[in-house]
Amino acid sequence: MIHSKTLSKRAVRKAAAVMGKKGGLARSANLTPEERSEASRQASLKRWAGHTPSMEVSARSQRKRRLRMKLEAATESGEGTA
Repeated sequence: MIHSKTLSKRAVRKAAAVMGKKGGLARSANLTPEERSEASRQASLKRWAGHTPSMEVSARSQRKRRLRMKLEAATESGEGTA
């Protein structure tokens, strides 16, 4: 048995990660493809809960877009070329 008092915190974390990975692989092997898909979907929903992407565009990115469009239009019309 491993006693956490005799090991460093780093070693304990590493051992826990290895054991967790083994447990996850074993669990995955016992699930049907549908059950794995559902578990993955639920994990994704939990992971992204409350993190809805913002549709707002910053004023800076709007200015950059307008400038880029002006430069493209000038290049196409032959303006700005010597």
